Amino acid sequence: MEKVAHTLSKNFLGITRTYADDILIPNLSEISKTNSPTEITLNLAGKNMRFVFYSKTLAKRMLPAFEHLEQTDSTPDLTINIWDSNESGVDLIQPYHKKEHMCEISNGAQVAIERGFYGVYFSGEESIQIYDEENKIAYFWTHNADEIPGWVIGAPLRAILHWYLSSVGIHLVHGAVVGMGDDAVLLTAKSGSGKSTTALACMLGGMSYVGDDYVALSVDEKITAYSIYNSAKCTNNTLNALPTLRSCANEIPSVDERKSVIYISKSFPKSVSRKMNIKSIFVPSLTGDTKTRLEPVSKVKTLLAMVPTTIFQLPYTGTDLILKLRQMVEIVPCHSLLLGNEIPMTPVVIKSYLEKESI
Repeated sequence: MEKVAHTLSKNFLGITRTYADDILIPNLSEISKTNSPTEITLNLAGKNMRFVFYSKTLAKRMLPAFEHLEQTDSTPDLTINIWDSNESGVDLIQPYHKKEHMCEISNGAQVAIERGFYGVYFSGEESIQIYDEENKIAYFWTHNADEIPGWVIGAPLRAILHWYLSSVGIHLVHGAVVGMGDDAVLLTAKSGSGKSTTALACMLGGMSYVGDDYVALSVDEKITAYSIYNSAKCTNNTLNALPTLRSCANEIPSVDERKSVIYISKSFPKSVSRKMNIKSIFVPSLTGDTKTRLEPVSKVKTLLAMVPTTIFQLPYTGTDLILKLRQMVEIVPCHSLLLGNEIPMTPVVIKSYLEKESI
């Protein structure tokens, strides 16, 4: 089997096909004998994905992030099996118990895997995600559905969706997308730059909301943005800045800081858009000034804002993703969005920009 090298963050441990064949898939087979699954097929970025839950708790906690997507009875392009040991009552031997179940890691950054097979153990959340490209099937397992952290609830199955969508020319990008009509801007920057607050302020200001945290992008002659999750994760600072959101915020567990999640399609159903065209890339930053303003920014600085915050959070990212991000930066204008303290005025600035671009 051909081996290929991919970047692997220290937060992920690589899993081999041997582990999937010998341990994980038989574990699911045993569970399926006594547990009837909950199945739902959703159209995500133009692809039909069937979610097969052998855990009612995981279905209850994960599906709200996808509830804005269209349901379909079409043949699935990808099937994802989802379960946990606690609810099923069947334990799973985890991969680090045997050397042949883990990928070799060299220099702390590269891992050799079998082409068409992707598997990781997430050490920070005790979960496994696996994607078998040839058979168009994926697996998600966690030990206890009640203990999965907030970032999983807000953006479920992120690794699996990243691997599958990349195989069909669509890429997950860490960023937010908001706009008007069919036109939108991509907000991308490191955490703490005001991206989420800006996206939610725009949504409250009457703009369409494609997503925050992660969106899916395809690039050809233009950049198309697809909504993956309708959830937005908010810190107390965001809720203080936008108090209207407090009544619809739900507390979620987190190991690093207290956050809340808002499901836009539930609280603001008319605001969600599943697909828009990117007209510009904005790199937000907090200035402490009163007014929000736009300034041109170089393509290099824009790329530097996009790449690290995306690839370091996704397992098995290669040069293809970086080349696609570079292509995106080259075909649309790029600006610094210098955020002022008058948050309700930020949507006005972005609306004004889009209106000029549409002329």
